[in-house]
Amino acid sequence: MFQIPDWTFEFHGHKCPAMPMGLRARAAVFNALNVERTGDSALPALVDLSDDHCATCCGDGIKVITGCIFGEGNIIPELSDSFVFSLLLLPNGFMVLV
Repeated sequence: MFQIPDWTFEFHGHKCPAMPMGLRARAAVFNALNVERTGDSALPALVDLSDDHCATCCGDGIKVITGCIFGEGNIIPELSDSFVFSLLLLPNGFMVLV
């Protein structure tokens, strides 16, 4: 069973169900594609979320598991009314949507 490290809630700032939801969604993508966290631009995350509190919490979960951060430009936010997470694999160009 997937265990959520305690430090992820410290990073996020509070306990809520949305942050682990983003973390688990991205973990499912990693497992399906047999890839691991790189923390660099090799696996950019495209995050299509609304701007409400729950959605931004979900985005933090994605940041935790991927190592993607806004400062590196490898997490790309798009505002919408949906919850869609994409993982783009470079240089082969594969993309998975969750």
